[in-house]
Amino acid sequence: MTQYTTFKLTPRSAQKELAQQRRNLQRLSNEYATTSKPDAVRNYMNYARLAIICAKRGYMLCIAD
Repeated sequence: MTQYTTFKLTPRSAQKELAQQRRNLQRLSNEYATTSKPDAVRNYMNYARLAIICAKRGYMLCIAD
């Protein structure tokens, strides 16, 4: 099971993280249509969506293995 951790960001860093994750989600959406492994891309998209939610609240989402 995947375990997530969060870190508090400054307001400016949160804006940068939000913009980066939105670009990442857009790229993954485009890739999803043409990939041979849609399940893997869907998992990355889910992570990007969670990261966007966290960034809006001022946190960075990280995967802890």
